[in-house]
Amino acid sequence: MSSFSGKTVLVSGGASGIGERVAEEIVARGGNVVIGDVNSDLGAALNSRLGKNSAFVELNVSNNRDCVRAVESAQSQFGGLDFLVNCAIAMNAKPLIDLPEEGWRKTVDVGLTGTFLMCRAFAAHLLRRGTLGAIVNVSSIGGQHPYGGRARTAR
Repeated sequence: MSSFSGKTVLVSGGASGIGERVAEEIVARGGNVVIGDVNSDLGAALNSRLGKNSAFVELNVSNNRDCVRAVESAQSQFGGLDFLVNCAIAMNAKPLIDLPEEGWRKTVDVGLTGTFLMCRAFAAHLLRRGTLGAIVNVSSIGGQHPYGGRARTAR
């Protein structure tokens, strides 16, 4: 990554895991970060640790209003938004036959619909401002290699 001086990044799923590390790196490289996450305790703790170049917004990416509000929060906190990094995911690691439909739907709502809603809210922001930006959608190796063989049926 290059310097993020004067740039603002919104990280969905930014309170832990990959998103937390991205948020830390943005601030370390001179940028501003808005941490968006459903876990307000972890988000607030990370925000406190990162200091003045950081803000936290409670964000459920499967809720369109939350996505729009997160983008608006970046605008109001730092005067703009240059990048979006989507890291939010809801994993339901269970054997296939034990995975409830609600667990499947939550994974799809957060991982797919949430990514779409965040991209749409960010793109609308860029168009309103007439500026350029970039989107990074993060995944993990879990998308290609199941955790502990969880995609197999139980024995």
